[in-house]
Amino acid sequence: MNQTCPPRWLSEKNVLHKTICDQGYDNSRNSFVRSFGEREIDSSLLWLPFLNFLPQDDFRIRSTLDAIQSELSTGVLLKRSALSYELQNTREVFDVWRTLAFISCLALTGRKEEASDRLAEVCSYATPLGYLGDQIDPQHETLPRQFPSAVSHLTLINSVLYLSWAKGRNKPLTPLLGIPIPSELRPAKSA
Repeated sequence: MNQTCPPRWLSEKNVLHKTICDQGYDNSRNSFVRSFGEREIDSSLLWLPFLNFLPQDDFRIRSTLDAIQSELSTGVLLKRSALSYELQNTREVFDVWRTLAFISCLALTGRKEEASDRLAEVCSYATPLGYLGDQIDPQHETLPRQFPSAVSHLTLINSVLYLSWAKGRNKPLTPLLGIPIPSELRPAKSA
């Protein structure tokens, strides 16, 4: 089923896209930013590759992922923003689903080996039964807050599927988070 958008929606989409590219990308830091007029980044920028906002190999997507990695990650773990825990005056914990979403983004942009290595290390934080919580506190080796976390496990499955797809194996038959499956990868409809 091929549905088309009304012309006005397409026009508005193009205006929004141009505005985000012009005002949401900071050329001096080579990264998209959290909001217009700011220089801060946060992990919400991980949605850009999932939503096909730009091609995954676009230099702005790649440089934004590099900025996220350098500013929001410690080892393989990712936090929401540089200020999120300082403002709350709490110890630094890392979000499992954001970390796994970053791994999916790496796979989408062709950084398969790095994604694979990160995925293996994140899985080392699971309990002996393979459960992950929603956050990891590496200093205290605890899984605070919600445990086990359904969102973390769904994001883990998604990461594994994206990584497998990026490596040319096990192409998924159902749509993954954010990216529609091309028609050539969909299963044939039975008559």
